[in-house]
Amino acid sequence: MGVKRVQLSGAEMAYVLSVTQSQLSQWRRLEDNAIPNLGKDTSRSGHPVLFDGRSAVEWYLKRKIRERVSGTRHSGADTPTENVVDFHQEKTRLTKAQADKIELENSVRQGKLAEMSILSETLSNFGNIVRAGLDSIPAELRRRCLHLDQATLDEVETVISDIRNSLDGESVQLPIPDPEENLS
Repeated sequence: MGVKRVQLSGAEMAYVLSVTQSQLSQWRRLEDNAIPNLGKDTSRSGHPVLFDGRSAVEWYLKRKIRERVSGTRHSGADTPTENVVDFHQEKTRLTKAQADKIELENSVRQGKLAEMSILSETLSNFGNIVRAGLDSIPAELRRRCLHLDQATLDEVETVISDIRNSLDGESVQLPIPDPEENLS
């Protein structure tokens, strides 16, 4: 059985690697040896870039090894700077990134995390069921409650129409954690 590939958004990938999204964007724009990504996710608004978690972490690890061997740290533009690498700090960061990656993969495997497209589809289906139920209420009342006058039935239809309009106008935004807030 092969290793399952995990698709991560830019915010999630930045969090796993303990870097800023700005740094991740700089790495994507490198002419040689850019961080591998899966391109834009056209199923989501804003078309965020998706990353294959495993490939991106492997790229990051290779980059860190090259930096250690050369004894320099690279800026986002991939030009060496004079900063000396703090091996203990880098090893700690790398270990944390690996642990976070494994934790994320385990959460996906255990069903604690799901892809946004699956959640969006589920919520959309649920909304359609609610709308269909609301639409059926006036006909059911006419069939079951013969004693109700037309003015009452019209008022029920007006209330249902108002509810539907408010549901149609609402959009749900799921929060995406800011990786900068989680860094200490």
